Amino acid sequence: DQGRCRSFSDVPTCYSRMPYNMTRWPNRLDESTAFAVKTRLDDMTLLVRTRCHPWLFAFLCFTHVPHCDDRWQGGYRESVVVGPCRQLCETVRDACKGFITRFDEELS
Repeated sequence: DQGRCRSFSDVPTCYSRMPYNMTRWPNRLDESTAFAVKTRLDDMTLLVRTRCHPWLFAFLCFTHVPHCDDRWQGGYRESVVVGPCRQLCETVRDACKGFITRFDEELS
């Protein structure tokens, strides 16, 4: 069912915290399964623990399981995906840049 909205209840760390319950895969990061998303989020655990920004975890969920809304347009069903806004992306990036750089160096 790629290209259609689906529940992301199989990604419980985000599902329990986000104000929506539908996403679409593949996402913009080309992750196409819940397993891929959970693996990537697990990789971010140390970054999340830094608490470099209060919205970091929400940003990660918005990015990996973006909100998807099925809409009817002109008699056709269309799945519309809404990811994080630019302001949130830039704010979290600026607040966490030093930690992200350090983690990238350690993983290389």
